[in-house]
Amino acid sequence: MTRIKRRQLLSLTGSLLATLGLSQLELKQRAILYRSVLAENTPRKRALLVGVNNYPDTRWIPLEGAVNDVKLQQELLIHRFGFQSDQILLLTDHEATRENILQAFEEHLIKWAQPGDVVVFHFSGHGSQVSISPL
Repeated sequence: MTRIKRRQLLSLTGSLLATLGLSQLELKQRAILYRSVLAENTPRKRALLVGVNNYPDTRWIPLEGAVNDVKLQQELLIHRFGFQSDQILLLTDHEATRENILQAFEEHLIKWAQPGDVVVFHFSGHGSQVSISPL
């Protein structure tokens, strides 16, 4: 896989967002909206955080930060947005199977949720891989 420089990544990301019709202002407005929802003063908040560094399929390059991402996300939800630690479920690496994720969605999020609750799902890992030719 070809490595790209930060400037190229930012340029490609900007082009992608423009192609999708998302402006910087819209992204900022969405971020403010999401932040206000997360910060709502409701005692009913739950989160499912999934991070996968190591995949059993050897086609995937092992990641170095996905599990760390969800641990940081957990700390952010607890200390910034008032989530209780026992209301946050982490699935990492070998625990993050398709079956376990679907079961956690059902048991930890869906069955529990009521109108007005705050529910968060966060995934950190490979989505899909695309080779990028150098600019």
